[in-house]
Amino acid sequence: TRGELAAARKQWDVALEQLEAIDTAQFDFTSAGSYSLVNRWMIMGMAWFKLQAWDRACDAYRKVLEVDEDYPKAWLGLARCYNRMGRHEEAVESALAAVELEHHLIQAHYALGMALAKTKRYERAVDAFMTVLRYQPGHAQAHKRLAAVYARLGDYPELAQRHRLEANRLLELADQEVREEDAQQLEQFRIRVREMAKRLRPFYVELEEKEKQQARERQEKMQQAAAGPSQPEQERKEFILVSGLPRSGTSMLMQMLQAGGLDPMTDGERNADEDNPEGYLEWEAIKQIKAKPELIEEAGGKVTKVISMLLPALPRQHKYKVIFVMRPIEEMVASQQKMIQRRGTEGADLDTEALTRSLKRHRKEIMKLLPSLPIEVLPVFYHRILENPDRAAFRIAEFLGEEHVPYPEKMASVVRKELYRNRSAQSEEELAGQSDPGETQD
Repeated sequence: TRGELAAARKQWDVALEQLEAIDTAQFDFTSAGSYSLVNRWMIMGMAWFKLQAWDRACDAYRKVLEVDEDYPKAWLGLARCYNRMGRHEEAVESALAAVELEHHLIQAHYALGMALAKTKRYERAVDAFMTVLRYQPGHAQAHKRLAAVYARLGDYPELAQRHRLEANRLLELADQEVREEDAQQLEQFRIRVREMAKRLRPFYVELEEKEKQQARERQEKMQQAAAGPSQPEQERKEFILVSGLPRSGTSMLMQMLQAGGLDPMTDGERNADEDNPEGYLEWEAIKQIKAKPELIEEAGGKVTKVISMLLPALPRQHKYKVIFVMRPIEEMVASQQKMIQRRGTEGADLDTEALTRSLKRHRKEIMKLLPSLPIEVLPVFYHRILENPDRAAFRIAEFLGEEHVPYPEKMASVVRKELYRNRSAQSEEELAGQSDPGETQD
């Protein structure tokens, strides 16, 4: 629902983040019904199209056709993408499929005309654009394209001129209507403001009294602060943590923050190895936080890796900023089991399905618990970091503040896509076309 609302507001990045989170949450979206599934991929296709990611948009529309091969707007989406990519023959085929399924789909006839014109089949392009005008005579862009096609044909200068003039007239009319609508909306807004001011006038006196009372309270607090804070306030500190389930990508986040200028809290006991060639940056003592809550004091001013299982044990007299790494459970289980097999330690024979269910249940419980803790959390998605490390670095630096991350531009440089191996089917599709994965980067 959030994705749909964001798309309605044309917030395409937000729409994609919400709809892609369904995969990260391991939700079987097919259970919601074919309509919801089709609607989800159609919105994602439109979002990728608006962001000019033509390949990703095509993939989304193909997902729709896997569910319903007779969905005309998905064929239309493919045609529009192919036109933008210069694959005009494929655009012709997709547009024809759309108009065969829904002949009054004006946009499909327009996309067909564009593709035919690009492949120099001008007579057929004229037919397509004329079909658009039969359904919608005021379609300015169809008139504009017809003028260009007739100019190409060379034998119809009068028709070319007629459609050019009509296109210009319609575009000027549209601009005028927009200006008039903006003026009307502005006047309506002013009227609403004046009416609201009249309704609120009786409350102004009461509001003024409340503000005076609040000013007195602030003055009292300032006097108390001058006299010295209470003991609990003196002890209240803020700590920066990186958390997530095992093998979710927490070490990669620690390396990014270290590159950004934040010192890691680490004892150096766990060295880099085949499973994590860039190092773990762990602090073994933090595992005793439940029995020794005073340990957290040693991590002041640094960033500490804390596995998700330990978050409820954090001392609650402090505040915490937590970067929580999200990754598909199946990938984490596969990575963990391969690491156990390489080391020859116990646990390799664990039931995969049981472990997957257990981790899903744990992550769900932790995410529900976090709002009740003195924790401000920033969820980050492992795949999104690999796809766009610069954007991830910006979000993390914005969350922590430049006083903690003075060099955010250096964070993306430590992300190594080649150290990514245990992919789910979804992540394979998302990262298709990139370099071959080598070892796993935790």
